Amino acid sequence: HQEWLGLTETPPEPDPGSGHLDERFHLTLAHSTGNSKIAALLDVVNQRIRVVRMHDFIEAERILATIHEHVGILEALLNDDLSAAERALRSHIAESLAHVEGSATRALARMLSARNERVPNKQDSGTWDSGTWASTL
Repeated sequence: HQEWLGLTETPPEPDPGSGHLDERFHLTLAHSTGNSKIAALLDVVNQRIRVVRMHDFIEAERILATIHEHVGILEALLNDDLSAAERALRSHIAESLAHVEGSATRALARMLSARNERVPNKQDSGTWDSGTWASTL
């Protein structure tokens, strides 16, 4: 709890690697349940989604929001309010998912837009078509 409170004052710089802090937070929570199978499953999930999840840690505002969400979860647990902790955790995961989905969608749109700008239509160099675009994949 103290570590995460400290991060509210001095958050890490935006960096995809900051996602490791979030992974460690969730793994620590999972281990604290005493159920090693849940922790092991979460570790596997983290490995599979890491490449997408890193999009949640490239904006300072989102990093700070994540830190505050973690503090809220921990405070509910420290107050022995499991219902509040569950609500806070579910909200945190939903916020993260929404942010990652939005970031990934924007990144894909930029990537497709850049690709379309580079690939001319074979019939008319001033237009683009999906057949020409698809042939470049």
